[in-house]
Amino acid sequence: NVVIVDDVLSTGATMKHAIEAVKKEGGTPRLAVVIVNKRADDFIDGIPLRALIRARAVH
Repeated sequence: NVVIVDDVLSTGATMKHAIEAVKKEGGTPRLAVVIVNKRADDFIDGIPLRALIRARAVH
């Protein structure tokens, strides 16, 4: 079981690559954690996504 941690989630590309790498090596991603989430998603590739800060653009 693996928790993947990153600093900022913008497009999600880095996190998706990390999830793929964990699965390729036989691990099971259980949770994705970021400091700042710039998206409105609570899941990424079916993995629960948690953030300390959720940033929203103000127009």
